[in-house]
Amino acid sequence: MVMVERALCPVLVGRAEELSILEDALLAANRGQGSVVALAGDAGLGKTRLAME
Repeated sequence: MVMVERALCPVLVGRAEELSILEDALLAANRGQGSVVALAGDAGLGKTRLAME
């Protein structure tokens, strides 16, 4: 069996709003304002890629 690593697109396409929400949540956490963020959606929509970004 040969393992093939999937290449990620260097630019996250079409997720500017979602990425902004995540960035805001992380900045708030750094200020001591915790929150919960959940990524939900059908398979293949880019949840893992968004989280990795």
